Amino acid sequence: MDVVDKVILTDDVSYDDTVEIARQLGLKTIVHVQNKGYGGNQKTSYLAALKEGADIVVMLHPDNQYDATRIPALIEPIQQDKYDMMIGSRFWVKIRLRGMPLYKYIGNRFLTWLENLVLGKT
Repeated sequence: MDVVDKVILTDDVSYDDTVEIARQLGLKTIVHVQNKGYGGNQKTSYLAALKEGADIVVMLHPDNQYDATRIPALIEPIQQDKYDMMIGSRFWVKIRLRGMPLYKYIGNRFLTWLENLVLGKT
């Protein structure tokens, strides 16, 4: 909370205690009554953040694959008007220790390489 003004949690029909915990923490909580999938969840979250007047929106997945302590460094170039958008990397930390199965890690690395190749970024 030293870095952000507001946290909005969008729950896409989870079956755990996410909503209860979020509400206990005093977070603005949006609950989907029907699973909208990854993209639908993001759309709901972005629209809610913009409605709240956000200048910078940070989306953080709840699976601990992103290191939230990196948020200040990630948003700094946006705050300095160097970039309009930043995308964090799951590979910044040791992914295997954070629970990503090896096949997903290899698949992610391959698809990232392929995308960079197609976009001429390699």
